Amino acid sequence: MHHHGLSEWTVVCFTVNVIMGSGFLDVPHAMMESGFVLGVITLVGVTVLQWLAACMLAEVVARSHALLSRRSFDVSPVLQPLAKREAESASKENIGAWALGLPLLNVPAETSFEIMALCRLHLGRVIEAIIGFFVFLYLLGTLWSYADVFASALASAVPLYGINDEKTCAVYSDAQDGGEPAVTTDPECLLLYYGWCGVFAIAMAFLCVFELEEQVSFQVFMTFVRVAVICVMVGTILLSSDPKQDFGLESHPASGIPFVRPVGLAEMLPVAIFCQNVQIGVPALLQPLAHTRSFSRVFGIALSLCLIMYLALAITTAGFFGTDTDPSCNINWRKYQPREIAVAIELFPAIDTFTVFPLNAIFLSNNLLSILLGERWHAMQVPRWMGFVSRLACSLPPIILAAAYPSLSGTLDFTGIVAVILPFIVTPMLHRQSLNKCLDVWTSAQMEEAEAQGGFRSMVSAPSRVLAFGIGGVVLLGVCLFFQITTADDQ
Repeated sequence: MHHHGLSEWTVVCFTVNVIMGSGFLDVPHAMMESGFVLGVITLVGVTVLQWLAACMLAEVVARSHALLSRRSFDVSPVLQPLAKREAESASKENIGAWALGLPLLNVPAETSFEIMALCRLHLGRVIEAIIGFFVFLYLLGTLWSYADVFASALASAVPLYGINDEKTCAVYSDAQDGGEPAVTTDPECLLLYYGWCGVFAIAMAFLCVFELEEQVSFQVFMTFVRVAVICVMVGTILLSSDPKQDFGLESHPASGIPFVRPVGLAEMLPVAIFCQNVQIGVPALLQPLAHTRSFSRVFGIALSLCLIMYLALAITTAGFFGTDTDPSCNINWRKYQPREIAVAIELFPAIDTFTVFPLNAIFLSNNLLSILLGERWHAMQVPRWMGFVSRLACSLPPIILAAAYPSLSGTLDFTGIVAVILPFIVTPMLHRQSLNKCLDVWTSAQMEEAEAQGGFRSMVSAPSRVLAFGIGGVVLLGVCLFFQITTADDQ
C-alpha cells in the first residue's frame, strides 16, 4: 500500500535528524566512563531495541487507522471527529480490503497520529495524562540539551559585544581523572553563556514559524552536512595520532580507560537510549512516507547510520583524548590548527540544533495541544498562529532551564531515563491494547492476512514477545534508576 509522498531516503534523512541531535556529543565521554567494550555493546543493544520499538509503534499507528476507519467502531466523543475523517479517507483508499472485510492497515497521507491520540484511543484519558507528563519531561530535557549545546559552543568560539571583555571562554572545565567536568564559576563567562542563550531564544522564535513540509530541503542538506562534519572530526583525530604531526590536540591515548567499567553504565545507558530515541517522531515520520510498508527498512537504515557515526566518533575521540574527553566533545577541538577547522567543529553542533530544536518543539506542541484541545485538536485544523504561540511557549522554558543549569551530561542522564518509558514500556502497552481492540472487530486470520498485505508486522509482533519486551523495559528502567541513585550517593 502506498500514497504519494516522500521517498525512503528522504524520510531516512528526516529520521536521522530527529534521532541525532546534540546527544552524540556526550557519547565519547559516556564511552570513556563505561569502557570501550561495554560502551560498544550498550550502543548496539540499545539500537536494536529502539528499532524494534519503532516498528511496534508503526504497527499501532496502522491498527489505529484500521479501527478509526471502521464506521461501526465505538469511540469516545473526543475521538469521533478523527474517526469520521478516517472513515471518509478509508472509503476512497482501498475498496478491495473493505470488500473482503479485512482491516485497512495503512497510514493515510492526510492524517498523522500523535502519541497522545494513540494513548487516548487505546489506554484512556487517565493513562494519556500520565504518559503525557513523561512525554513532556522527555521533550523538555531534549530541548534543554539543545539549548545548552548551542550556548556553550558559541561561548567557546564567538564573543559577544560588551560581555567578558569581548573574549571567548570555556563553559566546561576539562575532565580530570575520569571525573565529571565542572561548569565554570567565572561570572563573566556565565554572562556570555546567558547571552548566547538569549540569542538562541530569539532564533528559535523565528524558526518555530515554519511547518515540517517547509523544511524538507534544509533537513536533507543538514543530514549530509552532519555526516561530513563527523567525518572531519574522526579524520582530524587520525591525522593528529601521527606523532610527527602537530595540529594542537593534546593526546592522552586511552589513559585510565578500561575495556569494561560497569559503574560507567550509569552514564552510558541513558545516553545511548537518548541518542537513539526516535519514538516520539514515528507517527509524524510515517505520514509522508510514500511506501508505508518500507517503514521497518527506513527506521533500520536511519538507526544504523547513526550507530556507525556514534561508534566512529566515540572510539576515536575517547581513545585519543582519554580521560580529558569533554562531555560536549566538540570542545576538545578548540586548540586544533588550522583554527578554521576548530571553529567549524566547535560551532557545527550549535548550528545543528537549528534543525532538531524546531522539530522537537513541534512534537511537544502537537502533543500538548492534543491533550488540551481534545476533540477540537487536529494538526491540519489548528490555525497557524495558534501553532506558533504553542511552539514558542514550549521552546522558552527549556532555554531558561539551560541558562539556569548548564550541564549537558547531567541533562542527558535525566532525559535518557525518562526516554526509557516511551519506547520500552508505553509502546508495548499500546501494541497489546491495539491488538486486543482489533481482535474484538476482526478475527486472527483476518488480522494476519491484513498484516501480510500491508507489511505491518515485525519479529516482536507476537503477544508473548510484546509482553517480554514490556517486562524488559520495566527492568531497564529499574536499572537506570538504580545507577542514578547509587551514583548520586557516591557523589
